[in-house]
Amino acid sequence: MSLNKACMNGDVSQVQLILSGDEVVDINDQYSYSSPLYAACKLGNIAIVELLLATGRRVNINKGVHCYTDYCSNLFAAYTRGFRDIVKLLLTIDGINVNDGCYLMSTSFQHYDKQDFPLYYACKIGDYEMVKWLLKFEDIEVNRAIFNYDEPTNNEYVYSTLEHDSSDYPYLTTPLYAACKRGYLEIVKLLLQFRNISVNEGEVSPLYAAIMGNYIEIIECLLYNGALVDEKCEEAAQEMDIDIESILLRKTITLFKTLESNVFGKHVWRGDIYIETSKGL
Repeated sequence: MSLNKACMNGDVSQVQLILSGDEVVDINDQYSYSSPLYAACKLGNIAIVELLLATGRRVNINKGVHCYTDYCSNLFAAYTRGFRDIVKLLLTIDGINVNDGCYLMSTSFQHYDKQDFPLYYACKIGDYEMVKWLLKFEDIEVNRAIFNYDEPTNNEYVYSTLEHDSSDYPYLTTPLYAACKRGYLEIVKLLLQFRNISVNEGEVSPLYAAIMGNYIEIIECLLYNGALVDEKCEEAAQEMDIDIESILLRKTITLFKTLESNVFGKHVWRGDIYIETSKGL
């Protein structure tokens, strides 16, 4: 039995036997659109994942699985299936690509490629802990905009139990948009603390999503961090009967109150407005 097949069968003892033998084994071998590590991640078999990583061989942790034009990474396979222990383990490995996810090429029935990746998925399902973990990686693509979709599909590449919602698709949207659309305030706050966050990224803005969801606190957070109120947002605010001008006015009042109470010579930073108080006052 090959290593790949043993991993696909979840046979821990057979995997251990193969890895401890004298025969040269390709630990990254791909067979039947799977690899040893991918199979273990997909099945949630952490014992096999640990065995593969402990061999001392160069396991390609970022080598996902291709099937024709489709693709899925090991990390994404484990995460979207709920195998938290494997996700935590993979995130400790040097060189892990946290931006690698899933890709489904368009067909004659769908006109846009479908994509997803760990940070977007975490924001979409309200997984605060995972978002926090991912933001610790310097190369995290926090502003990456993708053609995402929420249709549940239970196949080789994507697994999602989310209710059907194709309204994100076919527009390029960001992880911040995904969190705003679903009202995950704490995740929105966490993302807004990130050093390179862009609140206006995407074909549909996070602010528009928050307005359409009537999430007032999220709207305030976005406006306080420089979100642009474009024509589409204005129309949405009218439709939802949300007074954007009053929120902006509260923002201005808050800024002045902060300035008044600030120690002279210090800096005040709120959203997109930067004030330096005069040391001579």
